[in-house]
Amino acid sequence: MLSQFGPIAVRVLRLSLILCGLLIVSPRAAEAARETCFDWSEAAGIVKRERLTTASRVLRRAPAVYGGQLKKITLCRSGTQYVYRMVIFEAAGRIRSLTIDARQPFPPQ
Repeated sequence: MLSQFGPIAVRVLRLSLILCGLLIVSPRAAEAARETCFDWSEAAGIVKRERLTTASRVLRRAPAVYGGQLKKITLCRSGTQYVYRMVIFEAAGRIRSLTIDARQPFPPQ
């Protein structure tokens, strides 16, 4: 079907589709490739070595700062930054995902 447009038009169309796909997929793929999440047996040493805020402190303070009930917290490295990925159950029954800086997870007081 595409051959009716000629070989150059077909090549241009294919190249355009490939470029569009790369523009849509590459930022997400690159971000996912740079992110590593840790098991808590590994995370404890990383938190200590990198002087990150402890997960227990985040667990204590997060409900007051971010609202809702914290159900899950995971330490991840995203690029050169350590982050906590959290799952929060809100009062209205919604589930919210939140990513915070593991060095400074709370706004300055």
